[in-house]
Amino acid sequence: MASSLEPITKQTTSVTRARSHRLRQMGKILMRDNFLYVLALPGLLYFLIFKYVPMWGIIISFQNYSPYQGVLASPWVGLEHFRRFFSNPDFFMLFRNTLAINTLSLIFFFPLPILLSLMLNEVRQQAYKKIVQSIVYLPHFLSWVIIVGITFILFSTGDGAVNQMLVSLGFEKIDFLTNKNYFWAMPYGALIFYLDQSKLVQMVEGMSVDNEGASFLMGKDGSLLVSPSSLNRKNAELELAVQESVMQRKEETGSYLFQWKDKSYLISYGEYSRLGEPWRYVTTMQLSQLTAPIVIISRIILGMGAVGLIVACLLSWMASHRLYRPIRRLVRLVKMQKPDPGPEVGDELDYIANQWTHLSEERKALETKLKQAYPSLRAAFMMQLVQGHVYSLKEPEIRARLQTFGWSSESQWFGLMLARVTGMSKADNRFMENDEYLISFAAANIAQEMVRIRGIQAEIINFHDLTVGILLSYPSETRKMHVKEELFSLAEDLVRTISSLLKMQTTICIGRLTTEIKDIPDMLPFLQNAILYRDLKEQCQVLDLEEILPYTPQEVHYPFALEKELLQALRMGQCEQAMQRIEAIISELVVHSGNEKLLKEGVMQVLGSIMHTLLETGYQPHQLYEGDNLFEQLSQIREPEQIVRFFQQKIILPYAQKLSEDQTARAKPLIEQVTAMLKDQFAAGISLEACAHHFNTTPYTLSRLFKQVTGMNFIDYVTALRIEKAKELLSDSDMKVNEIAEQVGLQPSYFIRLFKRFEQITPGQYREKVMK
Repeated sequence: MASSLEPITKQTTSVTRARSHRLRQMGKILMRDNFLYVLALPGLLYFLIFKYVPMWGIIISFQNYSPYQGVLASPWVGLEHFRRFFSNPDFFMLFRNTLAINTLSLIFFFPLPILLSLMLNEVRQQAYKKIVQSIVYLPHFLSWVIIVGITFILFSTGDGAVNQMLVSLGFEKIDFLTNKNYFWAMPYGALIFYLDQSKLVQMVEGMSVDNEGASFLMGKDGSLLVSPSSLNRKNAELELAVQESVMQRKEETGSYLFQWKDKSYLISYGEYSRLGEPWRYVTTMQLSQLTAPIVIISRIILGMGAVGLIVACLLSWMASHRLYRPIRRLVRLVKMQKPDPGPEVGDELDYIANQWTHLSEERKALETKLKQAYPSLRAAFMMQLVQGHVYSLKEPEIRARLQTFGWSSESQWFGLMLARVTGMSKADNRFMENDEYLISFAAANIAQEMVRIRGIQAEIINFHDLTVGILLSYPSETRKMHVKEELFSLAEDLVRTISSLLKMQTTICIGRLTTEIKDIPDMLPFLQNAILYRDLKEQCQVLDLEEILPYTPQEVHYPFALEKELLQALRMGQCEQAMQRIEAIISELVVHSGNEKLLKEGVMQVLGSIMHTLLETGYQPHQLYEGDNLFEQLSQIREPEQIVRFFQQKIILPYAQKLSEDQTARAKPLIEQVTAMLKDQFAAGISLEACAHHFNTTPYTLSRLFKQVTGMNFIDYVTALRIEKAKELLSDSDMKVNEIAEQVGLQPSYFIRLFKRFEQITPGQYREKVMK
């Protein structure tokens, strides 16, 4: 017996477990989306109260319902109403008409609106479409009473508009409304009226609202026509008193209060004619019975109002909490960015407005400072451009920078002039030997004023060593000869003006014209060398670089550009790029030199440039290479491939190792501070730029050092911190996934995708796994 019951017991246990699991799942869903269910509660209450509760009134179809007695007090009659309806001779006609009308409605009234809407959708005239829609929809505002009245006015036999029109046309009137040929199975016959005493008694009983009142019919002379036979003695006395009171009233209809035996009654009476005789009906009811439903309804309304007020307050609180959340986050973010909150203000919105005003003032102050610093920034960039410090920028980037500083850089001739003032050591000079800055500043101002008067696009570059550079540009449509003449004219005027005002020897050297901005830095060394050819006896001189150092089409077979890239890579610590540039330099020297001697001279020049660059970066070559004579070792190598390996292994690799060790030693304390800051503030969405600004470094440098010390980049490290914190919250707290996502500073949808990418499961699956 036990063995036979064991499968049933197991099945019952599995069903119970499945049911409990479904209940737990349903509970989790309800707790997760509780806010949504609370929002849906008013709609559910609306349908429950106004749609489903009224269905309770269907029970009156099984009662002899009386409005005065109500639903609960009306007597039950079972299926009496249904039997009387189905046994009615007109039942089948009514049933047939109902089916016919509904069938015709489905055939005509269901597809016609759809066809009309489709046809209106194809109409392109918007005005016509709106007029048709208004006319078609207008009948919906007319009730059936109005439609029947209009029909009667149109088709009436006496004064109907249709019959009047037929008579005016010579036709006879048509009885549209009473002719049976125009109606479907409309019966005709005689109406026979008869009075059923029992029915009248039931009607009078139905007029009684409560058992304490009285209802009856009486004649004009006061004789009692109909009165319920079941009245007790008390009601009979009340009926007699009411009858006497009503007979004293002169009005044909009305209502008034009647006092009888210390009770208040409401008496309503009226007259109507039946069978040619005036009848008067009288109903009496206690005021307490009349006001009882109103009291109950009032209490129900007050209760529903209180519940609605509580629900509205709850929803308002939840909505305000949800609306206030971004404001609170914004205030927290502002306070985090600005630890000093300043003077206390009103609420959070006032605080945000105050901070916004403060930020606007700071923005205006920064804009003012930027406008003030704009000429200095422009002059600094032009100085770097002429001196070749923007070598890492490409031609389009330099042109774009010039555009931002208000220079037209497309389709232009570019020229560089160098002005030098000498003669400070003369006895008759009014300047002292330490007035170099003052003289340079005066010469630069004179040059600036002259180019402004001529309307030339130019930039004055003050080298602060009695030398002033003038960078000019002219449209490329102008012929080169005319541009050269304009430069000579400007130079002659400028040299005479400076010499006459400063009473010193002035020399200006004009460089070559070019259309490439990258050629400008190469002009400065030539101008500096060419200006040394000035005549010591002349007060004013204008020199032309092309006449002193004539240009020849023969190219110098030395990779100057690659050498600059090599030295720039060494300065930036980009050793891999430096090794690539060495290979390119040796390859170009092999192609253009043609013999070993020229190749040796070229690589010796490259080695000397590298040693000079190492000294500039702060490394002593003798200590770095442990006293090895690198020039002697290089001179012994004959094969190009061996030369490349020598540079890579003997020169660049030791420098790279030493640079990496120094950078690691300097960077480790910095990265430790950065990681400590990230562990405290990773949820606030701190960025690489913010960290770099906080520790007074550049984002590029911080990113490179962070990768070098930690072995992973900045973004991956922050993401790993957030995932670890999320895993800790999932396992140790009951917070929702959305709240955990906000806690770690991520959007919920992005947090779920990121967590799944790292852990291969969703946050919910991870929590279930940990709980198990």
